Amino acid sequence: MNGDIMRRDAAHSIIGACRQGLAPDALRTRILPLLMRAVPADGVWWATADPATLLFTGTYQEEIPAKTKPYFVQNEFLADDVNKWTDVARDEDGVRTLVQATGGELSRSARYSEVFEPLGFGDELRAVFRVNGASWGLVCLHREGRRAFSRQDVLFMKSISPHVALGLRAGLVGATLDEPHGRTGPGVVLLSSDLAVTGWNQAADRWLDELGYDRGPDAPLPTEILAVEARLGDGSDAGLPRL
Repeated sequence: MNGDIMRRDAAHSIIGACRQGLAPDALRTRILPLLMRAVPADGVWWATADPATLLFTGTYQEEIPAKTKPYFVQNEFLADDVNKWTDVARDEDGVRTLVQATGGELSRSARYSEVFEPLGFGDELRAVFRVNGASWGLVCLHREGRRAFSRQDVLFMKSISPHVALGLRAGLVGATLDEPHGRTGPGVVLLSSDLAVTGWNQAADRWLDELGYDRGPDAPLPTEILAVEARLGDGSDAGLPRL
């Protein structure tokens, strides 16, 4: 009963925050602690998404090593595995767990065998923030050991999904309206035949700053750029990748 009350209070607070017109990063900062209180997790990955392509437009993670980013992108766009974001976005609930997808045999997932298990993670819960068929954000929660996500966890995520989607959409629209005139524009990043970055235009330079890319010779590319690279290289006809 106490758990039900706590989840109800967390949902009420999350819905209230989603109605405040916060920018996407500010909204995440406000609601993620509330979400984690209702659905405890040991690691989290969060992203805003382009609803037309499901490519990541802004990513954030806690308690997941940064060096795993390229692997997750390759797994998502180029490898066979369960619970791909495109699958979760088409799911009736818009929420799936790794235990559910593998029938409890987590080793059936390459992500689990190659990344989660070495990190000490077990079950994974993926949810899309979706409203009217459009997914504006994604969240992936991880638990250590054998602690599986419950049906109550899935139902909670399903219940808040449209509210978070509306909050993210409102924040993205508001951020666009607040942009100084003339500062926005198509950002073009040039890639070699092996998908290495060789240059970019002035507009892209601003977007790369926003993504935290420091331009150093050994600096890892942002997850958002890695995702576009992967989509370009997979021969997919799922639509033009964009940020």
